Amino acid sequence: MLLVAGSALAQDRPIINQDIRLPLVIDGKKVGEVAIKAGTPVTVSERKGGKAFVKNGTAEGWVNTTVFVGEEPTPTPTPTPTPASTPEPTLKPATTLAPAAYPQPAAVSTSAARVVDRGWWSALDLGSIIFITLVALLLIYMLKKAFFTRRKMTLTELMAAQETERQKRMPLINAIAQQVLERMPPEHVKTLARKRKILRTVDDYGAVDTTAWDKELRAYFDKYLLNELRRFAQEDKGEAGSFVTKSLSGAVSKVYFTVEMLDGFDTVIESRVGGKEVPTNPYEYEAHCAELLENDGWKARRTTGSGDQGADVIAEKDGTTVVVQCKLYGQPVGNKAVQEVSAARLFYEVDHAVVVTNQTYTPSAKKLANATGVILMHHDDLADLPEMLDDLI
Repeated sequence: MLLVAGSALAQDRPIINQDIRLPLVIDGKKVGEVAIKAGTPVTVSERKGGKAFVKNGTAEGWVNTTVFVGEEPTPTPTPTPTPASTPEPTLKPATTLAPAAYPQPAAVSTSAARVVDRGWWSALDLGSIIFITLVALLLIYMLKKAFFTRRKMTLTELMAAQETERQKRMPLINAIAQQVLERMPPEHVKTLARKRKILRTVDDYGAVDTTAWDKELRAYFDKYLLNELRRFAQEDKGEAGSFVTKSLSGAVSKVYFTVEMLDGFDTVIESRVGGKEVPTNPYEYEAHCAELLENDGWKARRTTGSGDQGADVIAEKDGTTVVVQCKLYGQPVGNKAVQEVSAARLFYEVDHAVVVTNQTYTPSAKKLANATGVILMHHDDLADLPEMLDDLI
């Protein structure tokens, strides 16, 4: 078949009659595929049988020639012998057009562009990825550490500032507590001082446990002191009254004010707790009670340890005699002590029977004491014994 200049363009630049996909080749490597639309001219560089090797930009590959416009499947021709006398025709070289005369190749599809965009990441090896990940984790750790360290310092400074302000307020708080307690019945303050001494305990390791006392003081505050504070604020026109009014006006400020006032009341009540340190030995406690009676003008003597018939101390003052049983307990005193001292009064033929303790008394013990005329006391109240005896007459 002879090739002429006009037919060379038709054969080398056929137009495809349907959409096809060609491999995308960059630097000799297949990196994806390119979609070629119907009606696009392509360049044919080689034909074999019914196939042709076509190019379109950087896309190239073998396709069936049936995708070309105007071409049908070409059957494989059967070779026929050529007569020896017939000379082989000489083919005329095809005319080559300048590159500018060719139509521009179709644009590369977006799918191919995405393949190219992913090339930089695929170029990273495993070591580089691990290194980048470790650097990112280190930066995150350093930022978190810096943030929390700064936050901790801020909270510490805030707490220190609050404590400084609290210490500045405490003289005013203590002065208010002092004035309010002076408005309360004296027997209330005396009872609070005694209960503070009883309810504050020391464990085996030397730590002071104030749980029971804190509960007792808070109950008394809610029932009596809070209302008295409100009355005080209404009557006092100075700084103290204004401070109490302002502190009780808000929910949050009231909570802080209550905590600080409880500390203030505790400080004032502690100052009312006088006397010597209470002994921890029962025999020394009996001597302690006898000493307290003697300091108040009684003539007191201790009985013998065994066979005392329920009497630990016998005392006399102004012709009045009493028998005293001393109970150093870690819990409220019950009925047994009341029964024993009541029998001792008969045995020693004295006027009155008294039970003295460092604790409180059970309801049952109080009921029995009322029925038998036995006086129940705390050792801090022994100075009031004459008045209590007068109340019995």
